[in-house]
Amino acid sequence: MKKFLTLLFLLSLISFAQEKILVLNFGSVDLETEPLDLNVYSNFFKNEVRGRLKNAVVLESYRFCSTPYCAMEEGRKAKADKVLYGVLSRMPKGKTLIEIKEISPETGIVHYSTQKSVNSLYNIEELLEDFAEAYAERKQIYELPKYKIEDWRENVSSFFSFRGGYFYCLGDSSYLSEEDITTVQKVFDLDISYMYFLSPHVATELLIRTQHIDRGSQIYFPFYYISDARANHCIFIGGGPGFGFGPSFRRDGLTFIASGGLMLFRHYDFSYIIGGRYTRILDYPYYDSGIGLYVGFAWNRGK
Repeated sequence: MKKFLTLLFLLSLISFAQEKILVLNFGSVDLETEPLDLNVYSNFFKNEVRGRLKNAVVLESYRFCSTPYCAMEEGRKAKADKVLYGVLSRMPKGKTLIEIKEISPETGIVHYSTQKSVNSLYNIEELLEDFAEAYAERKQIYELPKYKIEDWRENVSSFFSFRGGYFYCLGDSSYLSEEDITTVQKVFDLDISYMYFLSPHVATELLIRTQHIDRGSQIYFPFYYISDARANHCIFIGGGPGFGFGPSFRRDGLTFIASGGLMLFRHYDFSYIIGGRYTRILDYPYYDSGIGLYVGFAWNRGK
């Protein structure tokens, strides 16, 4: 009897020490899905998660949440350490975005998040298996071996973009005129570009820029490193050569651009770009350079 009580006590300590994860039902946003279907999807996903998390206590709830605040409330009620919830959202062109997140009910910090857009929910059970596997291994779903061989262009599209910017000129040739060497030029410019993705992490761009107050135009051919073009939001940074055109010989010559920023809402037909840049015209002795900020939008042409 004493051994049995000791074993029971040790098991209770282990159970108390294990992390408690509350798994909620899937919610939907702007998606025509029957509640019964969502319950089936949710139960299947919960079983998959429970089967893969051996060192955690998986709690269940039939409530669904589509916002972090809702998930935090449910987690506090269940006295869970973490809450795992998923959302199915309607996207343009008939696609569906599946996303899961793990959040702390006490702090609201998102410890894990992954997502994937799909053309249909025909193979939803297979997809939920993959989501459960990615969650258990703390990976992004596209990092799983089966998705590494997938054609990444299914989820990445090249695009045209239009951007407006504000440019602060630097250097000896950046004043308003040869007679006025105290007033630094501050100009507005307009960019038209086409960005082509060579991989989910590398892109090149044809960029045409024109500037007001007789600063002429430039054409650039930069390359960028992308954090991950398959994500809804991503970071880019890079640079490359170009050429400047008049209107005076002081604006002609080889140029260089370094640029970086954010691409937002990549999963939609129209996305947004926010960034900064440094450019320099390498026309000795009239080195002309400057820094600037720009914002714009892009049209994602799709596959």
